[in-house]
Amino acid sequence: MKRLPTIHPDAATPAWQAERLARWLTDWEIDQSLENLVEDAPPDIDVTDTDKPSLVEPYDADVLPGQIRLVGGRMADRLLYLAVLCRQRDGRYLCAPFGRYTEPALPAEWLTGRDAMALRVLCLWNTALLPQSSLAESWVVDTFTDDDLSQALMVEAYFCRGDSMPVTVERRTGPPLIHPADPRRVYREIEAGILDSLLDPSESVNESRPSWDTADQELMKAAEAPERYGAEIRYNVIGFALTIVATASSASQSYRISVVDARGDVSRRLDGSRLISRDGRSSTLIWIGRSWIDIGGGVPDFMLFDDSGAALQLVRVSG
Repeated sequence: MKRLPTIHPDAATPAWQAERLARWLTDWEIDQSLENLVEDAPPDIDVTDTDKPSLVEPYDADVLPGQIRLVGGRMADRLLYLAVLCRQRDGRYLCAPFGRYTEPALPAEWLTGRDAMALRVLCLWNTALLPQSSLAESWVVDTFTDDDLSQALMVEAYFCRGDSMPVTVERRTGPPLIHPADPRRVYREIEAGILDSLLDPSESVNESRPSWDTADQELMKAAEAPERYGAEIRYNVIGFALTIVATASSASQSYRISVVDARGDVSRRLDGSRLISRDGRSSTLIWIGRSWIDIGGGVPDFMLFDDSGAALQLVRVSG
């Protein structure tokens, strides 16, 4: 079995984070070793005889925020549980999968407080906007309380904004990702596409899955030239009394996007919209008033499209 790299926690890392990481690494190592075992495949089951009574409950077609759903069969690459967090204006639902392990691996993985192993950890870095038609072919197995749902949305909002979490919230999440050889990077790559089979086939993955690379974005910021980071470009959105603030990072290769109102507060009125650069690069969907766009060294000049695909008029006012 391949040995894990030695990862020494930073001296400033709280003991509870170091202990949580150690427990997660143990689970990961066991899981990877089990993948090397070859098991006999179960016998094929004949499901062509429609006269036989079904042993499976009918799907729960009514989709509501707060539901915890079990997805399987042709609708998912593996049997998985997901939480329905909220409904978009275009009818899609923001959903997050539950994790495979008993400990949260990343800062946006949240301990739900549930005893069932399959429902212990919610992966809020791995959200996707899913159509009602996909979710209708699944089963409701549990429901979040209003408080649980609010907590989950709060963790997702902190992650999207890149903000530090309050200590009481942080203690229910995973440790930061720092070491370049940390196996959690491999884990993240594996898990990132877990909801792809449920996406609307008419949309690209990037349109339906918000950016999850915030931790790496932060590492890139630390290495960039100080005089380049923080440069802002502002656009007024005609007819909305809103401003798009694009803040440069990574030597101006990417921009952090915020939507603010006249008072300077973050606004959700453009949630579901996206920016397109002049050379055709797309931002992640604006969600909770935030987004990212990588322009790859191109000109930072953007167009804005709402969740129906209609173009909104931008006027560049600074930067």
